[in-house]
Amino acid sequence: MRTNRNTKSILWMIPLFVVFFCFGLLLMAQYHTHQNENDALVNESSANLAMIIKSANDNKESLQDELALLQQQLAESEELIASGNSLSSSIRNRIANLQTVTGGKQVTGPGVTVTITGESNIMYYDLIDLVNELFASGAEAVSINDTRFTMHTVISEKAVASQSGNTYQQEKYVPLINGKELLYPIVIKAIGDPSTLETGLTYPGGIIESLNSLYMVYPVIRKAENLVIPAAEDYLYHYAAPPESSEEEQTTDTR
Repeated sequence: MRTNRNTKSILWMIPLFVVFFCFGLLLMAQYHTHQNENDALVNESSANLAMIIKSANDNKESLQDELALLQQQLAESEELIASGNSLSSSIRNRIANLQTVTGGKQVTGPGVTVTITGESNIMYYDLIDLVNELFASGAEAVSINDTRFTMHTVISEKAVASQSGNTYQQEKYVPLINGKELLYPIVIKAIGDPSTLETGLTYPGGIIESLNSLYMVYPVIRKAENLVIPAAEDYLYHYAAPPESSEEEQTTDTR
């Protein structure tokens, strides 16, 4: 009987011994790992330690900035929900703003008009300079003869020849916008602060003074309380295309 009891006691202790032995090995391994890391840091030069600390601080600051941005977005979303505005309404407003910026929607507002008559010897690059000056002066939307100016707008010129007897003689260059001839009077509309836009065009030594004195071109500038600039024509992309959604993204969208 005693022999059986002793045998059972030994058999019961063997698994426990194995467990504690393995646990001891893990503790030793962990101790050596930490010791090696400490030794590695001790052996590092001051410059390397400084780089390690700087990298850790940079990562910390980056994570803090990202956290702050996410918290701000969360607060904005919660504020929208609390005020009764849905997120879909907010998204629609953002889309409308983007359409205004890209020329996808008609816009109205105060600004100036710049009128150029047929007697003027205006060149296509003069029109480009006028548009650039208006945008530089804070114009939020610009059109030329009711063609909305966007990133895809092309201003160019072509030579118009007239027939004299049996020969053709070059008469003049005609400005074009998106390949279409600009008919006179050419009217440029710009929405923005009227006084600032006018000043941007008429300051001493500016583009209007140059057109007057060098090329005998006399654009007429008028302030306007309410201009209407139409939406731009749809642009057909031939090469640029949005990336295709992966199966994982499609699954997420379905959810």
